[in-house]
Amino acid sequence: MFSSTEKGCCSVTAAEERVLRSTGSMNSERLKENKEDRDEAVTKDLESIMAEDRVEALTKDLESSVEAVREILAGPYKTSVAVTRLSFQNFGEVDPNFHVENPKLTKDWLVMNQSGGYHKLIYNRCYSFPLIVGGWDELKKFEGFPDNVEVLFAYYGGKLYSIMGFREITCLSSVMPYHSRSIFPRIEDDFADYVKLGHTWYHVCVMNNFKGGDVVRFKFGPGFRCNLYKIPEA
Repeated sequence: MFSSTEKGCCSVTAAEERVLRSTGSMNSERLKENKEDRDEAVTKDLESIMAEDRVEALTKDLESSVEAVREILAGPYKTSVAVTRLSFQNFGEVDPNFHVENPKLTKDWLVMNQSGGYHKLIYNRCYSFPLIVGGWDELKKFEGFPDNVEVLFAYYGGKLYSIMGFREITCLSSVMPYHSRSIFPRIEDDFADYVKLGHTWYHVCVMNNFKGGDVVRFKFGPGFRCNLYKIPEA
């Protein structure tokens, strides 16, 4: 049994009741806003999934449907990527930032054109030195690329790409910094402070089979991580 004092402590005054009602109303509004936010997020996720599913479905129809290609080209693309090919190289160099931002890229690039067809390029999927290693000659002949060229591709997701434009490279000073032959290497910090070639350089050369005359590239990642590799000869 409660005493009269205990009963008084458990009773709710009119002022307290108004506070409780106000708090309940605020909580109800918050729940409503949270539900609307969740619904909006779910809608965006579904739209993204549906768009990716549509791209995947259209990819399967490329060989038999010109309309599939035209439908993709008429839609939005996700991002763009530059590829540079020089006449004395048998590969095209891909801007490494593209691989960093899209680590699950496929080996095959299907480059669509306005005629409703496509050409296939072969990508090496390498983080440290991303290259187009096959299919370039056919694409070059079809599009009329010059021997020294930088091509800007639109990326639609999956395997799908198209050509946004290209420019002829007339001198090494116009080669973009991401390219191994650029005379303007992409270094954000003072190189002398960033890396020092000490007495262990000899052992690095032995371990990596570097020889006199080799062109060696340093590729820096987050922090002080560094990939070191030899540039292939043309």
